Amino acid sequence: MTMKGVWRQWALLFVAVAMLGCSKDEDPKPVAITAADFEGEWSITTFKLAGADETTTLSEFTFEIFSNGDFLVNKNGQNDSYGSYEVDEATKVLTVDLTNPKEPSKVINGTWQVYEKTDDSMTLKSFEQGEKKDFVLTKI
Repeated sequence: MTMKGVWRQWALLFVAVAMLGCSKDEDPKPVAITAADFEGEWSITTFKLAGADETTTLSEFTFEIFSNGDFLVNKNGQNDSYGSYEVDEATKVLTVDLTNPKEPSKVINGTWQVYEKTDDSMTLKSFEQGEKKDFVLTKI
């Protein structure tokens, strides 16, 4: 076999390995959560709806989450809406149930999973009703 043939075989092998090693981008696995993880006052620092950046629509809102299950939405420091939340540790799901959801903050109503978590921020995603929504909560 000539040197050219050897290089051709190596190139084909490299291409085959590269193609097998590449996979479709997948969402990361949800992380473990507890109700205590959510307690406190939060703001949304990033919000995407179907891939479009909608962060500015929620920039005036903060969220107060209490250990008794209460969930308050504040706009510019005033109560805008309220409801409750539940954490299912087994399925790693947070469910927000606002009693009187208003636009635009009502987009946080629903079921969420946490994909990244630190002491002062969390990345949440929802795929309810075919709408891909994700946001980053940051503790205030």
